[in-house]
Amino acid sequence: MRRPVWASVRRDVGRPPLAEGRIGGDNPLYVEHWVYQATRVDVSGIGCPVLVTQLGGARVNEGNTKSWRTSTLPSQSILIPPGTATSWHYSGAVDDVAFYFLDPQHGVQERLANLAALQGEPMQFSDALVAAAAQQLVDELHSGQSADEPFMARLVDVMLEQVFRVLTASSPSGIHPRHIHYARLQRVLHHIHSHLAQPLPNEMLAERAGVSESHFRRVFMDAVGMPPHRYILGRRLALARKLLVMSELPIAVIAAECGFYSQSHLTKSFQATHAATPAAYRRQMKLARPGATGSSLP
Repeated sequence: MRRPVWASVRRDVGRPPLAEGRIGGDNPLYVEHWVYQATRVDVSGIGCPVLVTQLGGARVNEGNTKSWRTSTLPSQSILIPPGTATSWHYSGAVDDVAFYFLDPQHGVQERLANLAALQGEPMQFSDALVAAAAQQLVDELHSGQSADEPFMARLVDVMLEQVFRVLTASSPSGIHPRHIHYARLQRVLHHIHSHLAQPLPNEMLAERAGVSESHFRRVFMDAVGMPPHRYILGRRLALARKLLVMSELPIAVIAAECGFYSQSHLTKSFQATHAATPAAYRRQMKLARPGATGSSLP
């Protein structure tokens, strides 16, 4: 049996991802969520395009030390053409997700594959919708058997259409008409991601979107697939997971950094979603790190 393309990436990285899985639908992808600390990782070129989105952590430079091809921070993405070797240089811990194209001969995956091949080198971009979709897909991936697979497949369709739209600077016709209102949510999503420690009432978010509060709730629900308060809770829990894995901050401090009223509020919300307290989750993640013997990341 032929080894999957991502097997060579895992060999080059030298450790398994934190989570992984296949998303089906019209645009099948294989997803790997990585959280680790390294100085440099060299990855050989593989046979399919790969979309990498940085979810958190420190700056990541790609290329040689004399001339970086890309330099990314959280919420930024890179589309890597097939067969392109990459050299990653890290200034600290990193949290990112890799999406491997499983059907680059059809649909939007083909369009993106052709675009990447024409460019001939990694294409960096920043887009709040793509970053939000990537984070939501990772959250679903971590849900295991309870993940909503049809929702994930629909979200992949939107994410890849938005990637193509951003990289080609296309008109709104480059994305399905029912998703046209996503553009007006860009600044709202960016504000949410940048201000999780602060109150985020619907009234304020609606004002940023330039619509009434009732219309904002409808638009948000249609665009993201859940009401604003649930989405914000998901982002806060995602940030809490990162801080639990990537730092030694006290849980009370993490609760405040993530916008929870108190440590008990974080614990109750975290346990309801992950069936474990934040302290137990932190212990489990430490034990899951290959060769981990102390408090630092591998």
